[in-house]
Amino acid sequence: MKHLNQILLVVNPISGDKNKNRIIEKIESLTTQQNILLSVYKTTGEKDLENIQEKIREQKPDRLISVGGDGTIKLCVEALKDKKTSLAIIPAGSANGMATDLGIPEDIDKAIDIALREETKPIDVLDINGETSIHISDIGLNASLIKNYDEGSIRGKLGYAIKSIPTLIDFKDPFRFKINSNGTIKEGSAMMIGIANARKYGNGAIINPKGKLDDGKFEILIIKTFQIKKIFETILDEIPMHDNFIEVISTDSATIETAIPIPFQVDGEYISEIDKVAVKVWSQQVNVVY
Repeated sequence: MKHLNQILLVVNPISGDKNKNRIIEKIESLTTQQNILLSVYKTTGEKDLENIQEKIREQKPDRLISVGGDGTIKLCVEALKDKKTSLAIIPAGSANGMATDLGIPEDIDKAIDIALREETKPIDVLDINGETSIHISDIGLNASLIKNYDEGSIRGKLGYAIKSIPTLIDFKDPFRFKINSNGTIKEGSAMMIGIANARKYGNGAIINPKGKLDDGKFEILIIKTFQIKKIFETILDEIPMHDNFIEVISTDSATIETAIPIPFQVDGEYISEIDKVAVKVWSQQVNVVY
């Protein structure tokens, strides 16, 4: 284990409902006690990736700590070009799916204690159409919900709930797809196709029970029909994985084509409508503390 000498704190000031100033003050106090140099970068939405990369080059921190949601984690991973700098997570966003999957508590004091540990574990990173993904991405129903949520004015779980009904009304028909996974072809129709490096969505729903973050593979989840009962079963980890509801393909690379452009999201961030995605895995690319 390597002793921490310098930390770069990457804070999204507007994500979620957590008090970011309290988090910063707590980490400043602890790092001072432990003789760790600390610098803070607050995201603005303008050239954040370039600015963080510049700070990494200048300061050579041992660790980045992400304070925000899944989008902030994604930004930090994109900034890390090698495994010399590890990553820690303080869940403080509207969607904290990755933290949920890693078992990082929402209690800020407990999350900070974990973030300052020295021991790390490597996890895989996915490349999806050039976008970095470490959690769960998808095309179809859920991506359409995220798009509608982004266009709304109400944040948090209430905002998602309000947008769920019109999304389900608008997105009622399955789409045709073709998946090429290392030469194996699968065709059919689906309401949603997930690309999962992890197991759980941010609400705790287990969409990929067999997922592992460090196995050099990801899962393609073909959700064929919308069945409310089956959706609720995912929360209890009771979903039957080989019926007319969902089919799973485990692989290290794949292309997914759709007959028409379909909404597409990466780690909770809506990208665009697409008719083709190419996915590959970078095995154990980032060292994370959890």
